[in-house]
Amino acid sequence: MAVNHEVEVCGKTLKKFHKARHMSILPKKIADLLNHDSENSEEPRKRKHKVDIHDGDAEHFAEFRLFDAIFRTMPLWLTVLLLILTRIEPIGLKGALRIKEPKIVDGDLGTLGHLSISPVGRFALSGILGTSIGWTYELLYIPFILPFVVAGCAPLMVFRRELEESPMQILKSVMTRIKGPAIALSGALVLVELLRTSDALKDAPAVIIGTRLSETLSHGFMALSFPLGALGSFFSGSTTVSCLTFTQVQKVAAEKLNLSSHALIALQLCGASSGNAFCLSNIIAATAVIGLHVPEGMIVKRVLKPVFAQFVVCTLVLLPFIYA
Repeated sequence: MAVNHEVEVCGKTLKKFHKARHMSILPKKIADLLNHDSENSEEPRKRKHKVDIHDGDAEHFAEFRLFDAIFRTMPLWLTVLLLILTRIEPIGLKGALRIKEPKIVDGDLGTLGHLSISPVGRFALSGILGTSIGWTYELLYIPFILPFVVAGCAPLMVFRRELEESPMQILKSVMTRIKGPAIALSGALVLVELLRTSDALKDAPAVIIGTRLSETLSHGFMALSFPLGALGSFFSGSTTVSCLTFTQVQKVAAEKLNLSSHALIALQLCGASSGNAFCLSNIIAATAVIGLHVPEGMIVKRVLKPVFAQFVVCTLVLLPFIYA
């Protein structure tokens, strides 16, 4: 059986609530008190009001505790802390999370390549399909388990008694939400690797694209610099990956046209940043997190206008620097 808590609200506080009533999330009894107070505005305002608050709303009036301030914000500060600890080399964790030796698994997979796994979860596949191409995945260094899984699970352990669902139900809900984004991201990352890959027999597709576009469009290539960066973010979901993919294209084109490669790459970066606004993988991930069921095309259609405005402004601003 729930126990009611008595809360005393002074007239001054009630007045502040009244001014920001459209922004405040208040227990129903406080809201009813506001309505009654406004309807009887001619009556003298009482200095104090006593209201019985149900257990479910009592937490809104709980006293500030340092413990809550620290541990309820744990996902934020713990993520930053773990990133700092695992990225600054003098600390020593960065090297420890990327060690190659000893190998707990070291075997040949035939034509697929040679697989090796280190104790810290560094997966390496070399000689893929008989080529010099290799692939590595550092499980504890790539931002996944550290910091996000750890930072997300730590508060669950601290506040496990307050959980309304079991950890398995929470995990099941998370897996259901990330299923769609995982499929979209997998395809995007495959395309990025194909564009960046080169070997002794041929140049990377990115270099070929830069050469052909600059030869065909000449100085008109500048109009494609921003959209090219946006295209990279559109299919990869990352400004960094977009720059890694298409910076070489911009550099090759700038050298062919005798333009400033720095300014052209800056325009590429502007496009890559704007491209995140209509990136499908970002839209799918965001809608999955908030549980929004809206066609992705509708969201893309709404953000294209501001992205186009950014395209015009950035191109005009950087134009003098491109020819400097």
